[in-house]
Amino acid sequence: MNTGIHYEEAISGGPAGSYISREESDFDITFGGPSTLTKVITPVIPALGAVTFSCVRTTGSPLCPQGVSFTEAQNLQDFMADVTFVDNGTTAAIIDTTIESVRAVPAPASLILLGLGLGSAALVLSRRGYRR
Repeated sequence: MNTGIHYEEAISGGPAGSYISREESDFDITFGGPSTLTKVITPVIPALGAVTFSCVRTTGSPLCPQGVSFTEAQNLQDFMADVTFVDNGTTAAIIDTTIESVRAVPAPASLILLGLGLGSAALVLSRRGYRR
């Protein structure tokens, strides 16, 4: 049996600085094989090209999650996925995992405290007559 699945995935309403850092797929085969799952990830961001990965399994073989990682600098927010599954056995599940990460963004309170600390240090040094 040959199955094709097409979908879009996007971050919507997540914390500020969220991005998709990893996308992977696998399947659980209970009888027969070999079966093959192929996934094409096409980022909506034009600067990033499409990425393809595959997983081939037979009954009793270990899981073979395959995937692709994206960096914070790539800032992936949205992608299209095309999954082709050639099932030459009995498959219990297709497993699709998306990992979302959040880049470290300093909290406003931390920035205020840093500013107050630097301002206080400057004030103390200027009152003491600090000169080069």
